[in-house]
Amino acid sequence: MKVHLLVTNPLHAERWASELSFRSIRTGFPTFQIHAQLNGCEAVNFKPREGVIVEEGPATNHHRWIHELISCLDEPFIIADTDLIFYADMEKIFTDFVSRGTLLAGQFIPQHRCDFNKCVTRARLHTALMFINPVGVRMALARMLVEFPAQAFRDVDLLEYLKPRYEARRGEDGHRQRIFWDTASGLYHVTGGEAFDERALYCYHHLAAGTWAKLAVAGGVKHLEDYHQSILAHPESGRGGWVQQEEYYAARRV
Repeated sequence: MKVHLLVTNPLHAERWASELSFRSIRTGFPTFQIHAQLNGCEAVNFKPREGVIVEEGPATNHHRWIHELISCLDEPFIIADTDLIFYADMEKIFTDFVSRGTLLAGQFIPQHRCDFNKCVTRARLHTALMFINPVGVRMALARMLVEFPAQAFRDVDLLEYLKPRYEARRGEDGHRQRIFWDTASGLYHVTGGEAFDERALYCYHHLAAGTWAKLAVAGGVKHLEDYHQSILAHPESGRGGWVQQEEYYAARRV
């Protein structure tokens, strides 16, 4: 199986956020092929690690990159952010997804009210580390679209279900609610998927918002950069960090 990472020099974070995953990715995936796509000229200073296949590509963004992978590949694959730390071998976990015919798998993020965007954020499987069966995903989207009777409205691209977007909704009382669909949230609502279990979650840690930490801090997420630096200084302390992340979401579920 192949693991794909999009390498972008972060404009709103420190440089470590575009390189961290490569320090331990062979712990998580000792034999899988690792593909690093350089995000246009933004990643010209990237220093590849041994055994990583580096591919140059045009400047893009995260959801368009995922769209390209799902549209062009047929074999199941993995996408990973560049701000991860791996603690254990995950290869059997991901090959088991293939055996079970899983379409998507990742850390489940419940619907919650986000401190940063001040919106109700829809549930999804997190794209920081995600298993994707591209053929199954394309078939699931096609099946869903034919359920709608109006032919004129069936021409909906996969990209629409991948890109993050804001929307506003008003209830019968006239109150406006702000809604946020994060990356691939729409796709999760089409295909469903498997949430990572504890075994998988203990194998890695995602330094959330690592690639845009300065924006998050400016938006009111206090102490985020201090937290990142503490994990970088003592990487093993991040193991099990998903427990605190889930406590955060649980406290804000709506």
